[in-house]
Amino acid sequence: SITDLIKVEEHRYYEDFDHNENTPYRQKSKDFGELDQKEREFKKQYDDTIKEIQFDCDWTETSKDKYFTFLKKMKQLFAGKTISCTIRLYPFKYPQTAGVPPVDRGMLMCYNSGDIKDIKTVNSIFNKREVLSYLDGKEYPLPLDAVLPVFSWALLYRGNKLENILSIDELQGYYKEYLKKTGEKLVATKDFTYGDNHHSIYIREGDIIKYEETDMELVEAILPELKTKLGPGSTLAFYHVTKHAFDKHAEQIRKIFNSF
Repeated sequence: SITDLIKVEEHRYYEDFDHNENTPYRQKSKDFGELDQKEREFKKQYDDTIKEIQFDCDWTETSKDKYFTFLKKMKQLFAGKTISCTIRLYPFKYPQTAGVPPVDRGMLMCYNSGDIKDIKTVNSIFNKREVLSYLDGKEYPLPLDAVLPVFSWALLYRGNKLENILSIDELQGYYKEYLKKTGEKLVATKDFTYGDNHHSIYIREGDIIKYEETDMELVEAILPELKTKLGPGSTLAFYHVTKHAFDKHAEQIRKIFNSF
């Protein structure tokens, strides 16, 4: 799939770029040959059907130059396609500091607005006040689409330090016997292993697990301001639409789509 081919690979490849503007596409590792091969396979299979390729990266001030060079290379490799990338809230509000990626469009991510590392944070997925504070800015230099949250997760803390992100569905389905509700959180009553042989996490007695879900009414409340940042033809998406999320929030999702 396009996700397997490009989106997942992008972090691994762009860090290896020699981003000298005179030779922006030389790599320090042999992985680039693999990317070239995948690019040829992609074009052969999908060239006539895929109109847009989107890259997802939470770039920083130190990784910006390499990542932006990577995006320039992708625009050349996929000439004729729309190249877009995700834009977090901070680079959206502060493009002078974070830089503006060299792409055709940006996908504004209107979530992950709280401090996930702080166990006292009420909801790190979506904080209406925080999101609105980032949207209250000047016009962004790129045409924008937007993605809204519709997901939930379970945050695992050990000694008040974030250790991992788990699935609420899996915890409720397979591990309820090991957990005890204490106030708004869950506490592990004994040691157990979460996951399977391919990906397992060791949870210790006394570890704290906090469930967080998206409050769709709060998401709806930012729509008037969000609409002012989007132009004609903008795309609205949700992350991520599982069967559980859709069954639970179908009415709100439909209402939000219809409002656009």
